[in-house]
Amino acid sequence: MVAGQGAKLIGAAVKRKEDPRLITGAGKYTGDVQLSGMTYMAVLRSPHAHAHIRRIDAARALQQPGVLAVLTGQEVEQHCQRQFRLAGVRDGMHTKSRWPMATAVAKYAGEPVAAVLATSSGRAQDALAMIDVDYESLPAVMDLEQAVEGGGTPISANLPLFPRAPRLLHAAFCCLSGHAQARWPSQVRTVDS
Repeated sequence: MVAGQGAKLIGAAVKRKEDPRLITGAGKYTGDVQLSGMTYMAVLRSPHAHAHIRRIDAARALQQPGVLAVLTGQEVEQHCQRQFRLAGVRDGMHTKSRWPMATAVAKYAGEPVAAVLATSSGRAQDALAMIDVDYESLPAVMDLEQAVEGGGTPISANLPLFPRAPRLLHAAFCCLSGHAQARWPSQVRTVDS
């Protein structure tokens, strides 16, 4: 996009090339692909924001017809030589790699804890319901105020808690509000605490 061109597009009707195909039901999605011998994967995700995974029992899921495999984070850790490198890693970042599934601790709600491979999407989804995971819920920080107060449990052993976090957050806010004040002086008000 050329500089200044965005202003011409804001609020303007834009003719989209893909609309007729999608409106008439002729769109193609990955779910529409059918190949010979194709397998399907479904992922079981943690319902907890922070929890120790005591046990994963996938025996019932593995007995279901059409289920080819069940993989847990512990198995990934056992069979892979090293963690997967994260994209966008920069100098000074503490976390440079991680496992694609929770291995011993689920660190966020929705983190994958197991994956099922099956002959159909429905069978993979049904097998998820057969996996029994025993979680021990751990304390979780749920908002910014609680996070900057400190004293909480670090989400990862290699990420230290920062006792200076409130001051750093305040400094970042002051810097941003100063920038906003200079850019939009009539709209920004500074409140001293």
